[in-house]
Amino acid sequence: MIVFKIVILCIALLCMPYIMGGIFADLIGLTRCNSIKIFLGWMVVFAIAEILIVPLTLLKCSFDVFCIIYGSLILITIIIYSIMMFRRKEKHIFLFDKKFIFLKCVCVGLILLQIVIVVVMRHSDADDVTFIGNAITSLETNTLYQFDPTTGEYLSELPLRTALSGISMVWAFMSRISNLHVTIIVYSIIPIYLISCAYIVWWNLGKELLVDEKSWWLFLVFISVLNIFGNNTVFTTASFLLFRIWQGKAILANIIIPGVWFFSLKFWKKEYNARISLFVMMLLSTAACCVSSMSVPLIPVLIMGMASICALTEKRIAYLFLGIMSCIPCAFIGVLYIIMRG
Repeated sequence: MIVFKIVILCIALLCMPYIMGGIFADLIGLTRCNSIKIFLGWMVVFAIAEILIVPLTLLKCSFDVFCIIYGSLILITIIIYSIMMFRRKEKHIFLFDKKFIFLKCVCVGLILLQIVIVVVMRHSDADDVTFIGNAITSLETNTLYQFDPTTGEYLSELPLRTALSGISMVWAFMSRISNLHVTIIVYSIIPIYLISCAYIVWWNLGKELLVDEKSWWLFLVFISVLNIFGNNTVFTTASFLLFRIWQGKAILANIIIPGVWFFSLKFWKKEYNARISLFVMMLLSTAACCVSSMSVPLIPVLIMGMASICALTEKRIAYLFLGIMSCIPCAFIGVLYIIMRG
């Protein structure tokens, strides 16, 4: 029975991000982005969770209320996009080019090796007390950040840094709908998709930075080697990727920040217009707030740095205003934290 549940959840986690990313791409007019739709889908999943978690936590609503609203929004989105695809009779065909077949096999093999090591081997991290502990506590108590995951004591004050970042509730939600324990989902299932998502982003970033296809695959091989041998300290992105990708700061470092670079390059090259870039950057900012409180200062610095480069090279101050608007979600969470802390 548990194998059946795992298979169903794996299928859901494969289809859900692609569908969520697809409908977001259609809404903002983003075309020709099949590979990046999975990345956008995960960002939508995290962004919706953040938009719901913050007010529901402050109102001290139950975890069941979050699950009902969150699950309903995701289900409605999937149904709408499925109907849209059926009416347009879209066919998503992925062709495999035999060019550079050996290089591709090496690249895919290295990525699969990393996934297998993370899924099969066991690594425990002290920060899991927070990320996984909060998820388990919410499931057991039917609350949102109302109890200390380490002691089980009722909290008189909200732990703002974790309460304003709802990543733990996303894992708890997946546990609720699949009836699998959070630790099984986080340690054995989630890494498959998040590591793959990280390399999808790096693949697309390589296509923007390099010229020919061979260079793209060599770039992925280079990134894979850096990650495999990058555990010289526990603070490298490689350590985050292969030891604790389910933690919010690992998602921020390995997926969201490279994603900001990718879409900034797209905008700089004028491949995406201001409207598309604004919506995408606001989505990334909201998703970043969901995964880690560190995104509140980091993402605005990165976005404004990119906006400043565009403003200087193009001699248009409007790019700075575009960057400021993209940082609104992070600014809102930051101001909310300061008000509640004070």
